[in-house]
Amino acid sequence: MSAATGEPSVTINARRAVVVTLIYLALTVALLEPFSLHLSSRAFSPGSDWNFTLWVFAWDAHAFVHQPWHIFDANIMAPLANTLGFEENGIGSALLVAPVIWLTHDVNLAANLADLLTIPLSGLGVYVLARKLRVSEPGSILAGLVFALDPPRFFRFEQFHVTAIEWIPFCLAYLHDYLDRGRRRDLWMALAFFSAQAVTSGHGTAFLLVAIVALLLYRVALGEPLAVARRVRDLGVAGLLLLVPAVLIYLPYRRARAEAGLERNLLGWFTAPASFLATPSRIDSAIVTHFPAWLQESPNAYLFPGYLVLLLLLIAWCAGPRVPAVAARGVRWHRRLAVLLDVIALGYVAVAILIAWYGVSRLKVGDTVVFTVHHPWRLWLYAAGAAALRFALARQAPLRTRPADWWRAWLGWRRTHRQDAVWFYALLTVFGAALLLGPPLGPWQYVYWIPPLSFIRAPLRFSLLVVLGLAVLCGFALDRITAGRSARTRAALAIVAGALFVVEFAAIPLDGYPMTVDVRSIDRWLNTLPKPFTIAEVPIATPGDVSLFNAESARYMVHSTAHFQKTVMGFTGVLPPDHAQLYDEMSHFPDEASLRHLLAFHVTYVVIHGDDYSPEDYGALEAGLSRFRNYLTPIHAIGKEAVYRLHEP
Repeated sequence: MSAATGEPSVTINARRAVVVTLIYLALTVALLEPFSLHLSSRAFSPGSDWNFTLWVFAWDAHAFVHQPWHIFDANIMAPLANTLGFEENGIGSALLVAPVIWLTHDVNLAANLADLLTIPLSGLGVYVLARKLRVSEPGSILAGLVFALDPPRFFRFEQFHVTAIEWIPFCLAYLHDYLDRGRRRDLWMALAFFSAQAVTSGHGTAFLLVAIVALLLYRVALGEPLAVARRVRDLGVAGLLLLVPAVLIYLPYRRARAEAGLERNLLGWFTAPASFLATPSRIDSAIVTHFPAWLQESPNAYLFPGYLVLLLLLIAWCAGPRVPAVAARGVRWHRRLAVLLDVIALGYVAVAILIAWYGVSRLKVGDTVVFTVHHPWRLWLYAAGAAALRFALARQAPLRTRPADWWRAWLGWRRTHRQDAVWFYALLTVFGAALLLGPPLGPWQYVYWIPPLSFIRAPLRFSLLVVLGLAVLCGFALDRITAGRSARTRAALAIVAGALFVVEFAAIPLDGYPMTVDVRSIDRWLNTLPKPFTIAEVPIATPGDVSLFNAESARYMVHSTAHFQKTVMGFTGVLPPDHAQLYDEMSHFPDEASLRHLLAFHVTYVVIHGDDYSPEDYGALEAGLSRFRNYLTPIHAIGKEAVYRLHEP
């Protein structure tokens, strides 16, 4: 898209990068204390999601050794194949911690360690990205700190499938380098990190694709030629080979989409207004108590990036031209005021027109009234006032009234801003924030079906893309504020800003919850039987009881790690119709329908966890087992835990 500029690429000092990573790691451990000191025995948020996480890491570590070329044929939801493609596969994260599982057999430790490592690695990635964008060393370190520790990203710690996005900034860093300098090795590095992200997290891949498409559109809109032939030559055979892992990961998901109906809908789209100010940090939580009640009640996510982040960006915006200056230097404050007045005037006019067109006078988010317009004529009055002030500044900030003037200004602006990453990351932040808005606002309702956005279950997860944009902008902001100061002063201000950020972000102590991996003796006994076999486990709730069904299904998935044989049980983002019917029938086990369905799924053994039944239900279970003795033969029992062989009558 652009020929090489002649500017040398910023070289990342390996020793300094290691030091920066260790700083982020130390801060991560400190802000997660005491949980971070008990990774083997604690869970950040135990429940069905965490049990699913444990199963993913255990399965991946097992499959790396026993069936690496069929890793997606996981042991859940038998007799279906490709079932790892029904949800996040975690392969990239599991590769980092599989030795921990092989050596210690402690899956909880490995999963917690994998989640923890995403934080400093993400910080390192943004540090590299900022350096490649020619942000100063102190500014780059601050940018990485914000991305690593900012609450919307940091407090999703236990959602490895969402927060394992550490390779996104690395990919963007080398893509920027390639677009700016045209070196094919930078393109290859970008492709390598793209594949690394693809095998690590589907959510991260979706976020990265959005950022890549946005960056390419931004550069093309600002006048860069496509140069398709040269891009293809730069890609070459080496580039295609680097994309092979991403393609191999994509194919199982494509099959899952076609065979199992891997589709998303608008369920869970609503964003509670309180979410935009919600954060677990002590300071921010104390401040929120002084806000109106509707901004405090029932947040469904932590979306607030922190007051100091926003304050830093505001100060930088008011501080004058940043360093290095891409646009003209010496832009005075009255020109910024003129732009602000333009926005205010146009905003009031737009709202007034919408109110007149649709005949509404209030904006509601869910059942909450955000604001009400009692006198629409006042909107026109405010717009006229802003316009009058704007005309008063016409001498210092001339108005462009002719289309030719606007066109010449646009051509000049895009020439000087083509490689200006500040504007790009500002636009990326705005776009990500727009996706967070719930009904009736926000563009999610119009774009959720588009691949790769269709992979994302809830648009609230795009808060991570917002934090990425804000982090990069913070690096530029520090450089702008400290323009002209000595390197020592700049470093000192970066340390002060970083310390203040850490203080605001902190929510310590974070204890987590005691956690033991619940694999029972009866499940371990199954591992002594001749293989292969297929099992089912009861009790199981009907899928209509979502919370209980998910909890029991995820627990049985953990049970299956004792033997890794096929099981009809499963808990993923996709519930195939035939399995939904089976689970509904199994909630009444044993009866003719459930037994026939289990036989159709080639189930060999049924494992009964009698201690999980109420006394009344256990009595009904025993009566049923007696009635269907021609289907079920007991072969092993430990207390009220029993294994029955299933066979044709």
